[in-house]
Amino acid sequence: MHLAFVHQALQISPLFLLVIAVIKTLSTNIGFSLGWRGGKIFPSIFASVAVGAAIAQFLPIMPVMCVAITVSASIAVILGKPLLTAILLILLLPIELAPVILVSAYLSACLTKVSYSFRQKNN
Repeated sequence: MHLAFVHQALQISPLFLLVIAVIKTLSTNIGFSLGWRGGKIFPSIFASVAVGAAIAQFLPIMPVMCVAITVSASIAVILGKPLLTAILLILLLPIELAPVILVSAYLSACLTKVSYSFRQKNN
């Protein structure tokens, strides 16, 4: 199982993929500050796919799984809603990745809450 964009992204250098992710993130934030009206979900998915493809080149797991984990974790943190994240990504990614997406989204959301409460307690 593989997706065409993941397969193509694996042919690009990891540094270039990370640069694409940073540029996409910066351009989205600059657009918001200039009054651009739009959402943050799909630009975040795009940047997360680039980061996941870069990470996949260094890990011995299936690239599609690495991208799914990266995207679901980052979107769950950004939205703060793991169930919404899982539903959205299950519709966008292969259904075989549904368990990975659910676990990744919920784990990242839980870790974010624990981290936030730890920071609040220590301040």
